[in-house]
Amino acid sequence: MSLPPPNVPAEAPAPARIKPGKRWYWLGGLLLAVGLIGGLVLGVVGALTLKNSIDDFGRFKVVDGSGAATVTFDEPGTYSIFYESKSKVCEDLGQSGSGCTTETVRGASDPPAKLNISISNDSQSLEIGKAENSLDYTIGDFSGTEVATVKVEEPGSYSMVVETRRDGEFAIAIGKDVTSTILPWIIGALALAGLGLVLGLLTIIITAVKRGRRKRAATIAASTQYPAAPPLVATPVPVAPVGAPAVAVAADHTSFAPPPVTGGWEAPGSPPAPAAAPLAAPASPPETWAAPPPASAPASAPAPVPGDPLVSPPPGLLAPPTEPSLAPPTPAPAAGPDAAPAEELASPAAGALPPPPPPNA
Repeated sequence: MSLPPPNVPAEAPAPARIKPGKRWYWLGGLLLAVGLIGGLVLGVVGALTLKNSIDDFGRFKVVDGSGAATVTFDEPGTYSIFYESKSKVCEDLGQSGSGCTTETVRGASDPPAKLNISISNDSQSLEIGKAENSLDYTIGDFSGTEVATVKVEEPGSYSMVVETRRDGEFAIAIGKDVTSTILPWIIGALALAGLGLVLGLLTIIITAVKRGRRKRAATIAASTQYPAAPPLVATPVPVAPVGAPAVAVAADHTSFAPPPVTGGWEAPGSPPAPAAAPLAAPASPPETWAAPPPASAPASAPAPVPGDPLVSPPPGLLAPPTEPSLAPPTPAPAAGPDAAPAEELASPAAGALPPPPPPNA
C-alpha cells in the first residue's frame, strides 16, 4: 500500500531579466563623478597656473609718483601692465626671481587717475595702449588691476618709466594677460563638468524610464499567465520479498504486520515461515440431552451409515424431527352428469407427474 504523492505547489516562473540592467545606473553615476571631479581638477590646475604666472611678473616700486626699471621681454606679443596696491618687490631691481631680497609694498586700492608710462630702448619706443580686460586679481601676496597694455614686436631689454602725481608708494607689474593664461583652464573645466553632468543625468533618466516600462509590462504579463501544472512525482512502492511477512500502512501512516499465513507456497530457497501458534480447541457445549438407545431395526432395514446426519445425529446433538408423509387428498364426488371425472379434479400428489391427455377421437 502506498500513499498518494503530496500536492507539490507550482513553481513560480523565473522573473524575466529587465533590460537595460542596473549597471547603466553605475555608468551614469560614473559619468557624473568623472565630469565633476575632472572639472574641479582642471579648475585647481588653472588657479595654480594663474598664481605662478602672477608670481613671475616683472615688477618694481614707485615712490612719491616716480619709478623706473629695466624690463626684458623674452618673446614678442601683447603684455599687460598692472597697478598693484599690495605686492612684494626685489630691493635690488637688478635681481629677479625667488633669489632676491623682497620688500612689501602697500598703497591705495584704486590706481591713480592719471598714470604716465613709457617703454623704450635705443632703437624704438613702444606704444602704450589702454587696458582691454580690466581684470583684477588678489592671489597670495599680490593684489592688482590692469591699467594699460603694450605690444612688443622685437624681444629684448627696454627701459620703463612711470610717473604720477600721487604720493606714497605702489608697485607696477608687467606680464602676459592673466585672462589668456587662465581662460583655457576655465573653459576645459566647465566643458568637462558640463559634459559629465549631461551624459550622466541622461543615462540615469533613460535607464530609469526604460526599466520602469519593462517592469510594468512584465508585471502585466505575469498576472495574465496561467500557473504551471505541478510536476508528476512517482512514489516507489516497497515490495516485500517472497516469504516475508507483508507490511501494511494504516490511514494514520502507521505500519503493522499481519499474522503469518502457513500452508502457502514457498519459493525454493526461501527461509521457512515461522510456525503459527496452535489454536485452542473450543470448549464443548454442556450435554443437556442424551439420545435414547436405538431400537432394534428390522432385519430388512439397511445399517445406518456412521456420520450421516440424515440417518443418525452425532452424539450430543438433538435428532431432526421426522417429516410427516403427505397423502393425496380424497377426490370429491361428482355433482352431476356433466361433472368432470373425479380423477381429473383430483390434484396430483406432490412429486407425481400429471396424467397424460386423452387421445383424440
